[in-house]
Amino acid sequence: MTQVKFLEAVMQYMKETGVNPKDFVVLSPAEEIKKLRDTVVSFLRKQEKDFILPVFGHMEALIVRFMKYIEEEAPKKQGEKKESFLKSVDQTDKRIETKKDDKVTVEISNTGSADLLNELEREKLKTKSIKEHLSKVIDSIEVKSTGLTKKPVLELPMAEINSIREFLKRV
Repeated sequence: MTQVKFLEAVMQYMKETGVNPKDFVVLSPAEEIKKLRDTVVSFLRKQEKDFILPVFGHMEALIVRFMKYIEEEAPKKQGEKKESFLKSVDQTDKRIETKKDDKVTVEISNTGSADLLNELEREKLKTKSIKEHLSKVIDSIEVKSTGLTKKPVLELPMAEINSIREFLKRV
């Protein structure tokens, strides 16, 4: 191919594709790798924000619902009745009242201690869940520029916020 035909072919190619030689920038291999890395990282962050974190939020809500079901609604073993804490203490505990020097002493036997331990375990579980939710909120706070000043900003996925709301309604 002669130089004239080559230049004609190049001109025809640029005319048809709309390529402008002035706009063309040659990136070094390091710049190309950096651009590719930034693209991959931004894609992963977007996937995490839009899909992964909401799934974890829904999973946490399901765990809380399942725990509530087990504690309150799940079928119990035969012979085990679902009673409130106060009723079970009143019916199963033996109370001994003694009077001495105008003071009344009430002693309760140990038959209701299992109920007390169960209630204590439920309260510990609630406290642990509250602590986990609060630590997620605190860990999501970042100091960012908002206008002219830097202020603490809370960034949580909506699924996580809804999960915390549902948990607080139940507690």
